[in-house]
Amino acid sequence: MKFHFSSSLINLSHQNKQEVSMKKLVTVLFSIMLVVFLSTSVWAGDVFTRDWIIPADTLDIGGFGHIIAGLDLDGDGYSEIYAINSDWHDVMGKDLIPRIYKYEREANGDWSKVWSTRLPLDFQNTWGALTYGDIDQDGKGEVIWGPCNNFGGGLQPNPERIVIFETPGDGTDNMGVQNPDGTWRPNAQWTITANP
Repeated sequence: MKFHFSSSLINLSHQNKQEVSMKKLVTVLFSIMLVVFLSTSVWAGDVFTRDWIIPADTLDIGGFGHIIAGLDLDGDGYSEIYAINSDWHDVMGKDLIPRIYKYEREANGDWSKVWSTRLPLDFQNTWGALTYGDIDQDGKGEVIWGPCNNFGGGLQPNPERIVIFETPGDGTDNMGVQNPDGTWRPNAQWTITANP
């Protein structure tokens, strides 16, 4: 008497063993990842030491939006942080007005606001874009800012969408072109229009 085993039955049994093995492997890996994640988040509190707090301007009740840090665009040897405000509360005259700040770490380790300005816009939305570069390749660092769209109910129909503030590159803190009222306007700016 001969016995015949179906190859499909043997393959099915082998496949079930592989699925069980895979489930065990996934469970073990997930457990390891969970333990690592939880232990890292618990121990991470001891690793980070807060050296300094840079408070937002009192007009910026929504705090800072985007920042760029660890730069020395003006070439004076001190680290800089550039920050833009963020509109979280839609308060006229406060966080609705787009502002930019330059902070510099002094020799004693303190951070000081060394330059700031506002755009001639009365409305913004949250989380504008902020980066840096040298678009015109003249060797002078530039901060490139994209304030978020807010048309102010038609009061601001075509606001600037990209603005560039360039440092003179001589170690001074000012950026852009100075206005008679003491504020600074961008070296370059673009809007989005239907009619060029």
